[in-house]
Amino acid sequence: FYKMKNGNNWVVSGEKVLDPKKVYKDYSDVVVFAVPSGSLYASTVMLFNLTNYRLELRGEQCLKPAIRNEKKIKLLVVRAKEIPSLVGNGQVDMGLVGNDFVEEYGSNVTDMGDLGYNESGLGNVLWVLAVPKDQKSKYKSLKDFKNKKISTELPNITKKFFVKKGIPVQIITSHGSTESHAPFLSDAIVDLAETGRSLKANGLVPLYKIKESSVHLYAHNHSLAYGWKRRKMEEIAKELKKACK
Repeated sequence: FYKMKNGNNWVVSGEKVLDPKKVYKDYSDVVVFAVPSGSLYASTVMLFNLTNYRLELRGEQCLKPAIRNEKKIKLLVVRAKEIPSLVGNGQVDMGLVGNDFVEEYGSNVTDMGDLGYNESGLGNVLWVLAVPKDQKSKYKSLKDFKNKKISTELPNITKKFFVKKGIPVQIITSHGSTESHAPFLSDAIVDLAETGRSLKANGLVPLYKIKESSVHLYAHNHSLAYGWKRRKMEEIAKELKKACK
């Protein structure tokens, strides 16, 4: 990053090698890594336990687990929805989150790999369009959702889906517990169906696939510009990918 090759030798490009601590105001000597809380947390811990990193969880309420054998990596546990923006604006260097939320928020980040795991293990998960079971017969095709109210935590992706199909719908942004919205607040929902148990428990049936998602490892673009930090981040990516095989 700071040198150029002249024949077989590396030479300084310019009068002096730049000091990243002075050039980049957000420079740090560690890799700050965000991992998702909630349903993905347990499977993420299991994934780390399959690597050469040794986690120290420090109790169930601790949101800053440590890696005993790696002092240059600092972990913090945050909501999955926050991770795309945290990585995108450089508040953290790396993060594990579904490609669904990165697409939803339009985050400018670098995708370092699809790890392909979910709450239950390996594999992708689906965001589905679901309706109350007793109203299923009303929806013979997607066109039957014309002008219907649809609640979801993915308003942008859902809107894009229906615009592409040429079907006007009213999107209602949900901030959680989306299954409770239909039929009281909306006609249907678009929600994550990791196991399908939550939909069934709330009297809903899935009809159409809206989005397929899996957990990816994302990096802040500028963090990858630091020589040692890029190498450390690539090392992390290699360990996690190996653990997913």
